[in-house]
Amino acid sequence: MSGNEFIITENKGDRRSITLRGRSMPDVGDEGVEFGVTQRGRVNYPPWQPVADVSVLGTVWEPLSISGLWDDKYMDQRNAPLLSGFRGLGGASGRARNCAEIIDAFYLLIRTGETLKVEWGPMTRFGLLWVFKPRFKRIERVPWEMEFNWTGDTDIKPVIKARAKISPLGLLALLLAILERIRRALQILQGPAKYFAANILQPFNLLVSAITDVLSELQKVIAGAITPRKVLGDLRAGFAKIRLAAADLLRALRNKVGFTDPLNSRDAALADYGLLFMRKEVLAVSAAMAERELALSKLDVPDLIDSPFTGDGETLRDIAKRFYGSAADWVVIANYNSLASSTVPTNTLILIPSKVKPA
Repeated sequence: MSGNEFIITENKGDRRSITLRGRSMPDVGDEGVEFGVTQRGRVNYPPWQPVADVSVLGTVWEPLSISGLWDDKYMDQRNAPLLSGFRGLGGASGRARNCAEIIDAFYLLIRTGETLKVEWGPMTRFGLLWVFKPRFKRIERVPWEMEFNWTGDTDIKPVIKARAKISPLGLLALLLAILERIRRALQILQGPAKYFAANILQPFNLLVSAITDVLSELQKVIAGAITPRKVLGDLRAGFAKIRLAAADLLRALRNKVGFTDPLNSRDAALADYGLLFMRKEVLAVSAAMAERELALSKLDVPDLIDSPFTGDGETLRDIAKRFYGSAADWVVIANYNSLASSTVPTNTLILIPSKVKPA
């Protein structure tokens, strides 16, 4: 392999480095060195099917194993490794003076456990020094082996944007909690200030009605009575209705503090507290609904045609056969749901996208 230097640098921390050169380089021999990569996944031929099912999980870099020989008589300007950042190791020029110094430097690298950047000619990899084995027979002449486990060919991790999802049970719990809080706020207000509670009763009832309507839609989703395409549109409309009802109630609550007649000072204070408590809860309702509306608008929902739960022993191949007419299309469903296999646990919620027909 071409490349006159084998450079190993700590990617963080002290950023120490070792540069192997000349006779201190790895011995590549006639067969060279493998910088291999392997695809992860599975190829499965179903019974009586001429075409296999393929589940692809992405590539992984294979470990690199290298070996060589260090000899004190070659610790000259051309062949001695360069040691940078290792306190007490290497001469004034940074060159290793003997095999012992090189070994100590590698011991420090592997014990620190920092991610390393390894450069050899055109090849650059990031990873860990996993194995280092110097074999001692003569301290001035040391054969060695080492192995690197790679984390990638870059140190920048990709940002994976998760598919937006809807959790019917989570929304149900949220709305039930909201409903309970605003009912409690009205209960606080109605005790000493029934007169003032009556002024906000109509917008309050409209808000409660909007919330209960959405609760009804969510229960249909959980029961599997309607398809995602319909329910997601209904939910967005429902959230907007709740948000607008909350805005109406906030307008009714505005400037309704500082009561005197017909209340005494104690009841007036309680009324003020009740109104402020309700205003706080209604503001929270409005913010929560705006957030859910935005989340639903990001869902790629128009291409969903159903969301069944898997039955006992049912696979994605069975579901693909039912919706698409071909079991081979199970990979469409698997990719959409980020599943690696056609076999899934019973009662798994599966989103069924409409199949795009080729032009």
